[in-house]
Amino acid sequence: MKKDLFHIYIRNHLSVFYLPILIAGIVLWLRFYLQGYPSEQEIKIGVTLLSVSAIFLFLERRFFKKILAVKDSDADSALPIVKTVFLKAFYMVPWLMVVFWPYQTDYMLDHILGFIFVFGAVGLYVAISSPYFVLFLTDVLFQVAAASVILFLNQDSIETNYIFSALVLFTLYALFIGRRLNKTSQELVDTNFKLVEAASEAKNANMAKSDFLSMISHEIRTPMHGILSTVEHLAETDLSDQQKESLSVVSRCSETLLNMLNNILDISKIEAKKTEIEYVVFSLRTVIEDAVNIVKHSAAEKGLELKFDIDEAVPDYIKSDQVKIQQILLNLLSNAIKFTEKGSVTISAFLAEDKKNIRVEVVDTGVGISLENQKKLFTRFTQADASVTRHYGGTGLGLSIAKNFLHLMGGDIGIESQEGKGSNFWFEFPCKESISHASVDRHGNDIINLPGNLFVLVADDNEINQRSVERILLYQECHVTMVHNGKEALEKVGLHPYDIILMDMNMPIMDGIEATRALKNMADPKVKSIPVIGLTAATDDESIRKFYNSGIVDHITKPFKKYEFLKTIAINLSAEEADKPAEKKESKKQYSSKIMLVKLEEIREDFGDDFFFSFVEDSLKEIERLIEEINHAYKESNYESLYQSAHDLCAVSGNIGMEGTQRLAKRLELASLDKKIEEVTPPYRELGEISAEEIESVKIRLKSDS
Repeated sequence: MKKDLFHIYIRNHLSVFYLPILIAGIVLWLRFYLQGYPSEQEIKIGVTLLSVSAIFLFLERRFFKKILAVKDSDADSALPIVKTVFLKAFYMVPWLMVVFWPYQTDYMLDHILGFIFVFGAVGLYVAISSPYFVLFLTDVLFQVAAASVILFLNQDSIETNYIFSALVLFTLYALFIGRRLNKTSQELVDTNFKLVEAASEAKNANMAKSDFLSMISHEIRTPMHGILSTVEHLAETDLSDQQKESLSVVSRCSETLLNMLNNILDISKIEAKKTEIEYVVFSLRTVIEDAVNIVKHSAAEKGLELKFDIDEAVPDYIKSDQVKIQQILLNLLSNAIKFTEKGSVTISAFLAEDKKNIRVEVVDTGVGISLENQKKLFTRFTQADASVTRHYGGTGLGLSIAKNFLHLMGGDIGIESQEGKGSNFWFEFPCKESISHASVDRHGNDIINLPGNLFVLVADDNEINQRSVERILLYQECHVTMVHNGKEALEKVGLHPYDIILMDMNMPIMDGIEATRALKNMADPKVKSIPVIGLTAATDDESIRKFYNSGIVDHITKPFKKYEFLKTIAINLSAEEADKPAEKKESKKQYSSKIMLVKLEEIREDFGDDFFFSFVEDSLKEIERLIEEINHAYKESNYESLYQSAHDLCAVSGNIGMEGTQRLAKRLELASLDKKIEEVTPPYRELGEISAEEIESVKIRLKSDS
């Protein structure tokens, strides 16, 4: 506590650092001015005393700043206090001499100026010195000593006794106020200490919760990946109608479990204030149609009529957060079907009254909700009443997440309902009309065909995941080696020249992070150059940042779609692949270029030449501007700016299919969180090379098409 009080004392003094010299200078000038012009000798003495005082005041200021700069300074020891008193004496003695010199005992103005100065100085030190009471007493002592000198020199004066009485009373009052302020400062410091301690405990608890969620995410996503991959493979085989129906049930149940996990992770991100709105161009009609297709089987099983209507005034393509809009809509649709036993569920979309927002309504003919229970709906882990959870199930997270998402977007959500008659859940969100849907995902499965005779090492401790990954790779005519942990992977790389390694990040004996680091530290340059792609169920930035810091070139999140899995492998094949026969191997650059050209062709086919050229040219200008910002931020070691520029570049480059730039911008964004130059340098340098090549490729394409 003494250390904190001493720091408050120091900061108070630094805030009024120039005031003592200013006061002394004003008082000296008043004396000279009111008593007549001083002699040259008097001026020299006054200026000398003032200069000496100023020098020691600057030394004290330097000492104070040094103490504040050292976080672990020991203010509880006597040394800093003694040094403070020593420096204070050496600047205050000349300071007081300036104030009371030249002193004339028979000149009443000296009495007035002197005592006004003393009383004012005591008041000042009550305000700035009281947090540390010992030093406060020292500060007041100097002022009282100065006043006592005046009284001693005027002991024969009739006013001396009155002045002395006033001085004693004023000093006692100042000490009383100072002591009260000191106690208040102690209480504030104590309260602040408890708050800091509580905040630290809360931070540790939050970190523990994040670690727990990351672990749970991995443990649940890993088997979920195996289930969904197996379902996907089975769906491609010849099945009877009954088998297809059973498979559909398994798939829907798995998706429900995965959605529940995603809801929990969304709540965690919202609490940590890490949720971001990602604006892309998309078709609201497509989003609604997709949502209807997802839930139509559930509606059909209950005999419900599922309808949707989109007003003609709603733009064909809008700019907003497609993923979050779809998540909100699916939640409302699922709830409507869950709580409706007969009748219908209707989705309608139209422009809100302000003509700027889009309003979406989900109307059902279900059980309805009482006015009292409506107030609890948008609170997390809360449903209308306890019987709802027992009868229908659910966590009560969906509506709370939807509300948070919409508030982040500047929108709102609400309900109009009558018990027994049904409900109308609505939400509004701001958006901008767009003539482009260049950000809408297109699978383009026909271009993902891995080179033949590819040697792939897969490290994963889960047998189901191994079988799933192996099946995909064998269809691509790859040679696959399976191992169960990082230690086995390191043993294998020394026996065979693999083209690429798929490394699970969470394995027993040796995890993927440790194994990748060991791989990158091997002496053999060929082994070090093998690209490693991380397989992980983690979705938080902190975990993914650790993976990239270990040396992986990219990552695939479980559960994954086959297209994304193959695309990630294709664009990360090592440059050495280009040296192999053309009919068997294609390089990373070729794949990235191929994906980019397909993306550009999609934009041109959909919107015509005029839009294509203007959109791509504007995107290139923005990309070049962001790269300049990244270069400047890197040179200035401004990691906050580096993070933001890399984040923006990731989004913009993806709009025109610059996969390499997008991937490296994401790596740079994550690396900048560490705020270490050695972490950001590798992705920064690689980004400069790849982005320049891709920008040039796009410009060549524009030139050839113009």
